[in-house]
Amino acid sequence: MASLIDVIIPCYNEKKGLVRCLRSLEEQSVDKGLFTVCIVDDGSNETLEDVLEKFQSLNITFHAHDENKGLPSALNTALDMSYSRYFVRVDSDDFVHTGFLQTYLWAFENNPEAMAYACDYKKVDIYEQIISYHRAESEPIGCGITFRRNVLDQIGLYDPGMLMAEDLDFLLRFKKSFQLSFTGICMYRYTQKDGTMTTKISEHKEFIKKAIEKNSLDLESS
Repeated sequence: MASLIDVIIPCYNEKKGLVRCLRSLEEQSVDKGLFTVCIVDDGSNETLEDVLEKFQSLNITFHAHDENKGLPSALNTALDMSYSRYFVRVDSDDFVHTGFLQTYLWAFENNPEAMAYACDYKKVDIYEQIISYHRAESEPIGCGITFRRNVLDQIGLYDPGMLMAEDLDFLLRFKKSFQLSFTGICMYRYTQKDGTMTTKISEHKEFIKKAIEKNSLDLESS
């Protein structure tokens, strides 16, 4: 059975989170032959091979960077490993609903003109307790969006220089040429914890500004 969706997972020192992430993919309602999991270890201080051995039911491709190159470089390596019709980013400390991939396959099948679909999401803490609900249409994030692979031919890969807000930069480039569609269904679980890159507020804001200016958009209107 040919894989239709590649799930790209960048990982850096997130071994426990990766177990939970892969478990949620193992429990997907679609046939496992329909998706491939592309994992990139971005120079972690811990080995991940023993984790991968626990999920032999999944079709996993794996690559380890010799050193930490940054999130966008890890995402690009994963995309270089990806060959399916669609791809979706799931971060290693996040997890997804059992109907995550099935919903996307159904959405694309019923809307062949769509180039990307985003789902709504919940922010959860490290204990999986719900913090808040979010609509992707008004509060988009880079994870949990499924793209047709051929969009890369026009917008390119992630910018390795965008060490933060790489998702915003990628999405802004996408929106210059394509329209983002929405499932309206809450299927992604975004883990919020102290010490992550997005909690470095002032540095993150600078990269957001850079992404907007880089894509020639008005700062105030965004």
